[in-house]
Amino acid sequence: MRNPNAPQADEQQPEPQFTALSFSVKTGGDDLRTDSEAWINLTYEDQSSQNCLLKNQGRDGWDNDSTHDEDIPICVLLSPMTLAQLNAAKIVLGYRSANYDFETPDNWNVDRVRIEALSPDRTQQCLLDEADDPLVRLKAAGTSVVQFFPSGTFDLGNHPSTC
Repeated sequence: MRNPNAPQADEQQPEPQFTALSFSVKTGGDDLRTDSEAWINLTYEDQSSQNCLLKNQGRDGWDNDSTHDEDIPICVLLSPMTLAQLNAAKIVLGYRSANYDFETPDNWNVDRVRIEALSPDRTQQCLLDEADDPLVRLKAAGTSVVQFFPSGTFDLGNHPSTC
């Protein structure tokens, strides 16, 4: 029989594994049009990367000052990851605007981006929560891929998060 008063070995619980991400995005004073698409790109420490779709081109536009979460698909991760692995990833917001002859390219104000890591047992953990007024103003340049910070990419991981 084991002595209950004997020193106990520390049993370390394995770190939770997350298998998906959910997103919430709030537009600011400039919308994201129907003919634009948006995504989050994650580049992991091993340099593998994954795009998570936020909005497909042709889907309803996102009005000024509107919040989107239920209409953003869950992004299934390529493999289960710990929160530390996810926090080490480079997280970049990107978008592309179609440019038609009869309208100007789509610019987009983003006021907030929140990312939650989801585990198979439905545990949620905040990965990133960044906001400002605006957090970033993305400007389209024709039909090319546009990712701004202010000229190139908008790296969400380099801004204060409230997680």
